[in-house]
Amino acid sequence: MNILLVCTGNTCRSPMAAAMLRQILREYGADLEQFHIVTAGLAAASGWPASPGAVYAMQLQGLDISEHRSQAVNRDLVEKADIILAMTRAQREHLLDKYPEHMLKINTLAGMAGENGLDILDPFGMDAVKYVESANEIKRLLLNIADKLIGKPDK
Repeated sequence: MNILLVCTGNTCRSPMAAAMLRQILREYGADLEQFHIVTAGLAAASGWPASPGAVYAMQLQGLDISEHRSQAVNRDLVEKADIILAMTRAQREHLLDKYPEHMLKINTLAGMAGENGLDILDPFGMDAVKYVESANEIKRLLLNIADKLIGKPDK
């Protein structure tokens, strides 16, 4: 399954979401070979590192995104994806406008988690607290999404 996570600059929310989704799937016992998780941004420059706040927020969760490099959303990424999850409703609408033929696989992170109408705050340029808050909100939603993708883990 190919999952494309989309935000604006591909330096904060989508790289954090990808790292946490991989961790959650691993914790759920999923075969990570079955999941290809990619990130991109609607207004991303190519090759930018994750923002320091995002790196810090992920370090608090034991994750390292320091090697992340940004890329822009493009037709190839969209066509290869089975699921496309945007961080906001406006980003979802932008994707639907640009790639209407892929409308059935485009959603928001919150929408797929069953919480339509919720947007993930963009912490870019804010203090570390906002990055941590954003990461926590993303993780909460990703837990619901993982339940839908592979079911709850046996504990």
